[in-house]
Amino acid sequence: MNCIKQLILLLTLFFCLEAQTGVIVPFYTEPTTTAIQPLIAAKKSHPSVPLRVILDLGVTEDSTANSQYAQSITQLKAAGIEVLGRVNTDFNLRSLNEVMLEVKNWKDQYSPNGIFLDSLGASATYYKEIVEFIHAVGMSLAVGNAGDNVDPTYGDYLDTMVIANQSGLPSLADYTNWNHSSINPNLSAFLLYNVASLPTDFITQASKFIGWIYVTNGSGTAPYKGLPAYFSALVTLFDLNQNRTGSIVPFYIYPTTAAIQPLINAKRANPNVPIIVVLNPNSGPGNAVNADYTKAITALKQEGIIVTGYVHTSYGARNIDLVKNEVNQWFAWYKPDGIFFDEMGLNHPYYQAINTHTKSLGGIYTIGNPGYAIDVSTQNDLDIINIFENAMLPDLNSFGQWVNAKVPKNKMSTLSYNIATNQPVFINNASKTFGWIYYTSGAGANPWGVLPPYFGAMIQSINQANSAQ
Repeated sequence: MNCIKQLILLLTLFFCLEAQTGVIVPFYTEPTTTAIQPLIAAKKSHPSVPLRVILDLGVTEDSTANSQYAQSITQLKAAGIEVLGRVNTDFNLRSLNEVMLEVKNWKDQYSPNGIFLDSLGASATYYKEIVEFIHAVGMSLAVGNAGDNVDPTYGDYLDTMVIANQSGLPSLADYTNWNHSSINPNLSAFLLYNVASLPTDFITQASKFIGWIYVTNGSGTAPYKGLPAYFSALVTLFDLNQNRTGSIVPFYIYPTTAAIQPLINAKRANPNVPIIVVLNPNSGPGNAVNADYTKAITALKQEGIIVTGYVHTSYGARNIDLVKNEVNQWFAWYKPDGIFFDEMGLNHPYYQAINTHTKSLGGIYTIGNPGYAIDVSTQNDLDIINIFENAMLPDLNSFGQWVNAKVPKNKMSTLSYNIATNQPVFINNASKTFGWIYYTSGAGANPWGVLPPYFGAMIQSINQANSAQ
């Protein structure tokens, strides 16, 4: 490993920085202005999620640039997306001169951020020369696709290594050679196709040691031609998995354009604070689709705000088929990002079943609201558990069971009402324990029917607390 990479790794370990897992997209289709919009929109909505896009021109040895590619690469880079040009090395059987000419044409014609070296072979000398050339001509990234669980020493000369390029999900137990504290997660990547729906739990676990992940439902001979239907949800999931505190907002207010504007304003002012909004047309999705809700959900999601639908469960006593039917209606009518299950009780099979059902429909996150520090075992039932709901701020010393069990903070939420003013000191302290904090000035029978006048200041306080940690 060269000295620069050793220094970066040592500094990372010394300061205990958590690497942010990113999305690396083999985008093997013509990058028209329309085709790349989902990529740009995802980056705009989730600016803290690293995003790399691999473009493929085929062999690029001629001197004529493709104007569509040039224009799209400029747009992608302007959005903060790193662009890689694909170069096939044919398992190090192509001549070095041929590969280097293709690398140089990528640089001269398109100026991407780096090169994606496909079909990697085992010749260290061959690839070291190519990587040195990539850097010498002014590109910063050299990513290689071995497609298999190679030795981590490939990281001695490549910036990132694809160690799984396959149909379906790999077994993470097979990657103990990469799951090690001394290995920078940024060195590893998964490219996985033929995955029918977003594998939330797999991604959450893989993100602990894999720095770049992409999954798609594409299959056949060209699985990377186009984006999966769940692409936006994939990027959202990476955003939510960051160790930052956000806010879950029970927005039991009719969502007019004016009503949702404070939510949008707060997100624009603090783009790195995750915001989850809970919508509730009529103690659930209601009896028919509502055009105003459809319009509001579209507007909120375009800003990177996560939208969930309200479903009550009567503490696990409500007929589970009725619960599933309401979940079905939410996704059929509004396509939310997940479901907020109110009145959560201690009933593991019940909540695990509705969690599985929600995920099968494309839900990213499931939230349960017992409203008190329920048994810590419920952390395995749903993705987020709201363990406090009351007309006061919680005593942060009263959650010992959850803290002692070392439950990740992004699984714990708190909701308070009847709070007259913003509470930045509380946020600063609570953000060390809770991944989700919300309070409002609302009171009475429906305290969540009022967005507090200090909402923007509250989100700003969360942003400041995140920055201080």
